[in-house]
Amino acid sequence: METELSLEHKPYLLMNGLKEIAHEFTGDENIFLGIKPYGFHAGNRIPFVAYPILLCEELEKNGKQARFNFFVFINDWEQTRFDPEKTNWKEFPFNVIPQFTTFQFSKDEAHDVDYWEKVICSAVHEVKERFPNVSIKCVRNSSMRDLPIMKEVVLKTIKNPDLLGDIMNNLGFPLHKNFPYTYCNPICPKCTSARTVAAIIKDEDISLTCSDCGHQGVYGYHDLYYWLYHKILALPRIKYFDIDLCISGLDHYKEKDFDSRYALYDAYGIKMKPTHILYTPALHGANGLQMGKSRNNCANIETEQLLQLIKKNPNTYEICIEE
Repeated sequence: METELSLEHKPYLLMNGLKEIAHEFTGDENIFLGIKPYGFHAGNRIPFVAYPILLCEELEKNGKQARFNFFVFINDWEQTRFDPEKTNWKEFPFNVIPQFTTFQFSKDEAHDVDYWEKVICSAVHEVKERFPNVSIKCVRNSSMRDLPIMKEVVLKTIKNPDLLGDIMNNLGFPLHKNFPYTYCNPICPKCTSARTVAAIIKDEDISLTCSDCGHQGVYGYHDLYYWLYHKILALPRIKYFDIDLCISGLDHYKEKDFDSRYALYDAYGIKMKPTHILYTPALHGANGLQMGKSRNNCANIETEQLLQLIKKNPNTYEICIEE
């Protein structure tokens, strides 16, 4: 869709940003929500449920009807875990390499994509229960493999990981040349490891060597599945689904997500219409620690309680659960 908007090229933060967007949007826009299929806690519920509800409410206060198309992207092409021996989060957060496989191929019950997709999409469906004219569509990254834009992004990333590496380095995140960084690996067809070494040898043919089982082979693009780092993974989804707005947590903003996103469009040569990004507050538990699965700090809070917390602290970067 072609939308005439006067919104600026800038990040939109918290409720002030939401109100600006609601003032300009018509109510028919395409909205991006992306998540790993691994757990769903109250911190996730803020960008996936609470802020979509608040956006619909604010839009209808302005006399428009909420008919948004919410795309819930299930990131089954992300790694289940980074290799702790080859990743130094504190000093070099963008020197990354997966340790095992992707969610798509994980046999760990905790990473069951079918299960978590139902949990996540059921939670987001609460938005439609309150605003029946919106639509909600769940999309797995793996289902997009054969799209030309996904193929283009995957092949470019395998061929030149510095497309992202140089951007993050320029944004103040130094890369250690002795630590690996690839950002995209084909999955080994023998053992499903994401720890592979690959090269583009002709057009779309990919040579692959598995670091775990030792398998070697040459495959066409469509014969394989992939691990793709989340910052790059956003590009084909935004382009193909004609996204107008991404709603994301504040932790991504602190990673300079806004700046890297637009730099990546240029680096990959992808022509994009203006895509706006709304950043939501971080949620801290009653213990004062930020909520997150990697921090072992999770809680399930009803949507109504979260809405009240946000309305009470509309432009607070960090919201604490009240005991």
